[in-house]
Amino acid sequence: MNERQEQPLLIIVPSHGWRSIPLAEIWRFRELILVFAWRDISVLYKQAVVGVLWVLLQPVATVAIFTVIFGLLARFPSDGLPYPLFALVGLLPWQYFTKAVAAGSGCLVTNKAIVTKTYFPRMVLPISSVIAPLADLVIGFGAVVVLMIYYGYAPSAHLWTLPFFILMAALLAFGISLTLAGLNALYRDVGIALPFLIQFAMYATPIIYPLSFVPQRWQWLISLNPMASVVQGTRWAITGEGMPHTMAIASTVIWIVVLLAVGSQTFLRIEKYFADRV
Repeated sequence: MNERQEQPLLIIVPSHGWRSIPLAEIWRFRELILVFAWRDISVLYKQAVVGVLWVLLQPVATVAIFTVIFGLLARFPSDGLPYPLFALVGLLPWQYFTKAVAAGSGCLVTNKAIVTKTYFPRMVLPISSVIAPLADLVIGFGAVVVLMIYYGYAPSAHLWTLPFFILMAALLAFGISLTLAGLNALYRDVGIALPFLIQFAMYATPIIYPLSFVPQRWQWLISLNPMASVVQGTRWAITGEGMPHTMAIASTVIWIVVLLAVGSQTFLRIEKYFADRV
């Protein structure tokens, strides 16, 4: 008769003080991250008649409205680009960012049944929430390719920098999600206020207008918006127009570091309350 092998004992205790992001533990659960991300992607369009075409219809319809109102009626400048192309290239990273923040901030509440019944690094949830909308972003860039062909634009020589700006958007969304996910688990006001704040922030981001449209004395204020350099950088990487200022990129990097530091500590400090409060 074989002797029964003893299983390793894992004791989970509340954390105190400063904690670093548990990268080793998250890496051990990397497959779970992909499972959650794939679940979010597949559930989103499950039983939808149009299916993944919604990914294209949403930004295309929004750009059509922007083109009529801001491009034709208000005659906003567009850095020498056709306005539909200008608006679409700026809108896609912004939509990715807002989807990631919205999903990340509500990930604990959405996954209440899992959070309250089993243990895994809770930070897995906001990570997967940031990864899942990347599928929509990739599909959305297909519409950009169509517009560039239609208007006769070749890809910019700076296209290789595009992943860098998308990574910046992902890290910004992750840092914000860490803070909001924890707070939303304790206070539902966060989920109520978030859509308004996102809508307000969109108009402080050069999506429907170029930064050059803003008076010189106020451009520094727009540049403090971390997504401003991401939108400008994405547009520059694809079309070669509207290169973001180095200081604006540096400001975004600082924002990323601060948000990740504050967000991770906020998340880890109140993690012990998640199972009781979600």
